[in-house]
Amino acid sequence: QTHTHTFPPPTPCGPDLPAPSGAGVTEPTVGGTQKGRKKSKKADLIVPAERKVKLVYFFLDIETTFNARKQYDRIIELAVVAFSHSGDELGRWEQRFLNASPVGKGLVPISDVAFSKHRISAEMLKGKPEFKERAPALVAFFDGQLKTAEAGVLGAHNGDSCDFRLLGVEMARAGATWPTKIK
Repeated sequence: QTHTHTFPPPTPCGPDLPAPSGAGVTEPTVGGTQKGRKKSKKADLIVPAERKVKLVYFFLDIETTFNARKQYDRIIELAVVAFSHSGDELGRWEQRFLNASPVGKGLVPISDVAFSKHRISAEMLKGKPEFKERAPALVAFFDGQLKTAEAGVLGAHNGDSCDFRLLGVEMARAGATWPTKIK
């Protein structure tokens, strides 16, 4: 069963806050087998044996400024890997972004907590594009992977608690539209 995911309005997220309830992203089961399912030989994904729909799974990793003022939090690195239903890697998209303020000039500081986890400094982001400049390339990557698929599924380690929400905010700021095949 796949659920349509809509991005909620920005709210604080982080390790000290509980994940929101009612989130709508279904991730593939990882490891082991379940009744009525078979294990893919190419990757550790479990796919329904009776599945007829061709899906593309997109797994995201997002690094942020983890700013105390969450409405100004920015994505500073995004990596996406696309996998086929059988577990074959289809493509990758990676980019670092300038931590530009969404309201005027200046930069959003990278918190000490965030830096201690991802080790990305403001110095490393100098000269990088803003998210809004690369959003069309991100959408083109998704569209390209979805050409022969019936639908795409997003997955991420902290997807429902933070990553999907912040990605939706960044996409909205950029005026970018998600491919309709992504659920």
